[in-house]
Parts: sequence; structure tokens; C-alpha cells
Amino acid sequence: SISRRWRGTIEANPVRAIAASGNFITSCSDDGWIVVHDTTQTTDELPEAQESYRVGQPLSCVQLDPNHGNIKEKRFVVGGPNGQLVMSRRGWRGQQDRVLHEGEGNISAITWLRGTTLLAWGNEKGVKVLDLETGEKITFVERPNFSGPECHLICWDQRTLLVGWSSCVQTLEFVSHPANEPARAGTRSAEIVHTWSPEAEYSICGLAPFDSENLALLCCLANEDSEAMEHAGGLPELQIRSRETGELAVTPDAIPIGGHEDLQ
Repeated sequence: SISRRWRGTIEANPVRAIAASGNFITSCSDDGWIVVHDTTQTTDELPEAQESYRVGQPLSCVQLDPNHGNIKEKRFVVGGPNGQLVMSRRGWRGQQDRVLHEGEGNISAITWLRGTTLLAWGNEKGVKVLDLETGEKITFVERPNFSGPECHLICWDQRTLLVGWSSCVQTLEFVSHPANEPARAGTRSAEIVHTWSPEAEYSICGLAPFDSENLALLCCLANEDSEAMEHAGGLPELQIRSRETGELAVTPDAIPIGGHEDLQ
């Protein structure tokens, strides 16, 4: 059953991405609109947006500043098909936009690492992480050759980032280098500590935290001739898997989503 509903766009255009930040849910669309809802506001009706902004480009993803509800200046990062990653600030000085990165294809995912100044984003080349305060480029993880051009990013904690490609899930851990490493003292880096893939006939279309040890995956069948296609009737599956090993925690459930063919 539906427990809450929010209006995802200003105009009649499809929502391209949804992101949660504290008590706020943000959505964006290819007409450049960003819509922000405060989830603590309760109503039986379909509520209008508490905030809305328009950016001069089609959008694929958006992320609010993690402190959005606690500061007067509104800050968010957006990305889209034109390949620009843009930091936008809205305050008493008006609108200020800053291009953080560009030129590597569609930006499909953005996330802040909680409690840090690190921002991660994924494009057609791979995933990059930048320290917004110092400008330090922390890491670049190349897109696997056997994966599609879009990814999903999850900040697990202050030092762990999960990257979901169509064919695999990677776990990145960030390390701060101490003073006794002269060549790297005071810097940070990241390494891939876990990589796993679902069964070959599945393609990962969505990724979200489930509990302290497991992930929820939305998986579509990549091979129409597979036994799994016959078993599930071609429907996407909700799979709960171990974050570290990828092992199934419970039996998958088929999900009757209209238009699911567009997810593949």
C-alpha cells in the first residue's frame, strides 16, 4: 500500500532521479527542475514542493548538501547528459554556479560521504571523488569493461562508498595517510576491498541499503532466453544480498512494475 506521496516535478516531465538527505527528498527531471520535499510535513493531500529550483540544463541526478535543513544558504550538486557536474548555491547573494567537472559523458550518480567534505560522482568513464574543501582529487575508479555507462552510489559510512554497475558491486574504503608516510602524509586515498556480481543473467538497475549487513538490489533479466526469465515471467526482482560477498540473504521477489522493460 502507498503510505506517502509527493509531487516529483513542476511540469509534466518524468522524474529522472530521487535522492534522500536527512528529512528531505529531492527529485530532478530533464527539464532542469529540482523539487525538494520535507518528509516531516504530513498531509493527506499530494503536497506541493517546499522548495523548487531550475537549472539551465537537463538533469540526470541531484544531491542536496547534507546540512540542507540547518543552513540558510541552499547548496546542491547536479549532473546531466551534457557531462557537467555543477555546484549551485542559492542565498541572499543570488544564484552562484560552479562547474566542478566536465567532459566525460553523462553523470548518472552523485553522493556526499556523510560527515566529510568528500563528494563522489559517476560518469561514463568511472567514479571520481573530490574533497570540496581542499580541492584534493582523492581517487578515480575506472568503469568495468563489461558494465553499462551508468552507476549507483551509496555512502555506507564516513569511509565506505558502494558503487553499483550493471554487472557488479564494488566497495571502496578511504584511508587517511599518517605523518609516518612522508610521501603521502596528510593525504587520502581509496581502494577497492570487495567486488562481486549477481548471476550472469541479471543486470543491476538499482541499489539501496537494506540493513547493517545487506543491500537491496533491483535486478532485471539481461538474457531473455535464460531459465530465470521463464521462472520470473520477465519481471524485475528485488534481491537482498550481503554487502561484502554478494550472497543472497533471502529468496528474491519478482516485482510487477509497469514499463520495466525501460530499466534494462
